[in-house]
Amino acid sequence: MIRTTPTTTSNTPRSAVIQFCRGCAADGAIQACDVTTCPFHIYLKRKGQPSVSRIRKKCMECMGGSASAVEECTTETCPLYIYRLGTNPKRTGVGGGIR
Repeated sequence: MIRTTPTTTSNTPRSAVIQFCRGCAADGAIQACDVTTCPFHIYLKRKGQPSVSRIRKKCMECMGGSASAVEECTTETCPLYIYRLGTNPKRTGVGGGIR
């Protein structure tokens, strides 16, 4: 799904998912969403935290299953855009160092 309206910068993967769902749902009524096949549906019920790998899977679905198309995506207005590669760029340099 291509977004044509600008979105605000997402602070977390969860806020990105909520913004994405608002764009998908009729009139932004995400609590009334009944699309249980969507990988983000469980997060609308405030259960669990969305992972960036799940966001990448959604991006792969959007781009027809092509990993290279996900990497080349230019839809910067999509709230999932910064997480499309399966990483959280805002956590660069946090943890994971050799001790």
